[in-house]
Amino acid sequence: MGALLVGIICAFRLKDVAKSYEGSMSFKLLLTNKDYIFIVVTLLIICIGFRGYLQLLPYGIERIGGDTSNLGIYNFICSVSEIVMLILCSKIMHKLSPDKLIILSPIAVFIQMSVLYFIPNIYAIYLSGLLQIFTYPIILMVGRTMIDRVCPANLKTTSQLMGFAMFNSLGVIIGSFVVGFLIEYLKIDRAILVMMGVALLGVLCAIFYDRKTKDKTI
Repeated sequence: MGALLVGIICAFRLKDVAKSYEGSMSFKLLLTNKDYIFIVVTLLIICIGFRGYLQLLPYGIERIGGDTSNLGIYNFICSVSEIVMLILCSKIMHKLSPDKLIILSPIAVFIQMSVLYFIPNIYAIYLSGLLQIFTYPIILMVGRTMIDRVCPANLKTTSQLMGFAMFNSLGVIIGSFVVGFLIEYLKIDRAILVMMGVALLGVLCAIFYDRKTKDKTI
């Protein structure tokens, strides 16, 4: 609550971002932009797999006899990995095409779920937490770059907000609902297999996007 209060105070002291009002501000330009829609759908599928894995993880740890302390250690490893990538991601994108980089995200999620399914060991799960460096930070940083590419200058902020709401927030809703449904009716093993399939679908979409853009670089 204290941290939230500090955040609110800081938010009130932030200056507004400069906005461009040139041209049309109609959402129709985004809704009819096939490249924008394809990017958002691709990121949504990747996010569903990622969020689904995060929902499966506590069940997987509990299944092997772990407890909340084990989950806390895993989350700590993931958080440190995310911080490292968020710092380095911009530099990495200047070396490696973002179209290539986004492919790593669903692959990393697939590997994490494979560990959860095939290697039910708490230390293996801890180690898989290091792969977090290739998941959420890449989705955020590369996703922003992918959206900026295809949107007009006067709609960049709007397109970012709409895109983030669709692939991140909607990804949480769908991923959480699907995993809850699968565990209830198919149990955790089959739930993991289904979400592994979603991660593979994300890999295919990312590869198709990479070919579609002919490996453009920043």
